[in-house]
Amino acid sequence: MVEELNTTRSLLGDALDRYLDACLTIQQYHLEKRSLTDVPPELSPHVESEDRLTTELEGKLRKAKAAMRWSRNCSPSLVPIHKLPSDLLAHIFLLVVNLQSGLDWSGSPEVLAHVCSRWREVALQFPLLWRFISLPFTGSVETPQVDRAAFFASHAHPLHLYIHLNPGNRIFTTDNLDYPKAFAGTIAPHIRSLEVTSVTANDFMERYQGSFLAAYFAQCKSGALEFLTLSHQEADPILFDITTDLPEYMESSCKALTTGNLDQALAPVTVLRATGLYPIWTSKAYHGLVELRLSRGGSSYYGGISISEKHLRGMLTASPALRILEYSIAIVEVRSNRTPVPLNHLESLNVLEMPSAQLGIFWRLLAPGSKPIQLAIQNDDNAFLHLLQSEGGRSFFARSNVTSIYAKSLGYTCLSLLPDLCPHLKTLVLDGLAVALSYRWPTLETQIDSCTPHTQLEKLAIVGGFVDNDALPKLVDKFPALRNLSLWRCIYFPEFRAVQSGDTSNLVSTYLHVEVVDKDPVHDWEVFADRP
Repeated sequence: MVEELNTTRSLLGDALDRYLDACLTIQQYHLEKRSLTDVPPELSPHVESEDRLTTELEGKLRKAKAAMRWSRNCSPSLVPIHKLPSDLLAHIFLLVVNLQSGLDWSGSPEVLAHVCSRWREVALQFPLLWRFISLPFTGSVETPQVDRAAFFASHAHPLHLYIHLNPGNRIFTTDNLDYPKAFAGTIAPHIRSLEVTSVTANDFMERYQGSFLAAYFAQCKSGALEFLTLSHQEADPILFDITTDLPEYMESSCKALTTGNLDQALAPVTVLRATGLYPIWTSKAYHGLVELRLSRGGSSYYGGISISEKHLRGMLTASPALRILEYSIAIVEVRSNRTPVPLNHLESLNVLEMPSAQLGIFWRLLAPGSKPIQLAIQNDDNAFLHLLQSEGGRSFFARSNVTSIYAKSLGYTCLSLLPDLCPHLKTLVLDGLAVALSYRWPTLETQIDSCTPHTQLEKLAIVGGFVDNDALPKLVDKFPALRNLSLWRCIYFPEFRAVQSGDTSNLVSTYLHVEVVDKDPVHDWEVFADRP
């Protein structure tokens, strides 16, 4: 068998090499002629028949590959997955589940548990696999769905649960509501993370009382809830509270839902992410947070939602240990009080989606401590440039220790201000920057030459920008301490193609590491949200 395998492998390799050369010769012939009319007509039938033949060959090679892989599983020199120790196999299962994309990533454990008896035994005895439960927020919560959720909850015990309430179907019934309420009461003390994705404002307002969320809040006395994520993308934002009375400044801009007093249920929350759906601004949900993300929902510029400076100050003051802050909601009823709120533990600040006109108001409220800060900013229509040049902008940076910046649409004029504003800046990610003299931007070379050097910057990443071998070295020279340069999804000029590792060979030196990366350089930054 071995001799036959070696002989046929050698013959196959030689035959494939000759076959590939023949196919490439025909391709080159077509490229040189540059016209179908100059190609001999007898060649076309052969091209079509070869296309069918290659498809057949692919099928045969797949069968051969499958046969050899099956045989490899029986090899004593390899450890196939079914021979792995149970604890290692369980962690592989968990890795697979965590890699699933989309919101409904709770189906994988069921699939794994139906492969074979051993996989089922391993999966059912590994609680980490069953922590994530998905239920419809509105619509008919049928008994099989509740049974499935109960199955997950029982096998996750004694671990805390991660619940996702998705939009579900649009057919609403009031049947069997007692059973979901009882189920909610059973698992309420064990829910650590709750994610709510609502549909239309009418669905949420009219069907809240029959939802799992209402049942959970009604049953939740005090508990383990630490992570709360609320998402509602319609133009009409929703606030929920003990009454329907809203502050006068927002009466016409959003809807209010009476839910009863939720302070006891929401007080333990330490991570709150809200877009379009919010607890009322005076809620205990905003107390004692380590992460707060308040984003405007919908498509309008302000998203129809606003908050008074008084209420915003109250939120920030109630969470002195805040580490991560993302904010983009309009601030109204601005006060004359210029005293910023101390946030000595702040490490990440994201204002990418905030209207530029509001940034100055927002920043004067913040007094970060000495901890290194990641900052995400955007320079829409050069509005950020004016803010950097203002007294308020300079004052904010003076009381902040900004060491990492992700900047979208930041120009060279803004770049020149950073050494003075952020003397401790170590990492800079520039999204959408043009660093190519061949980009038909006549003043680009002058702008780079006049850019103020930054002597402390060690890491630079360019994302989605235009680069060439003339402008990029000029920019790198502005950072004498630079040790790492990363390029991601950049276009190389003048060829107008994706940049490749060889394009930057002239930048490689003893001190500078240059890399074309295949992953977003900020994928692991805390300033951007990920799943709890």
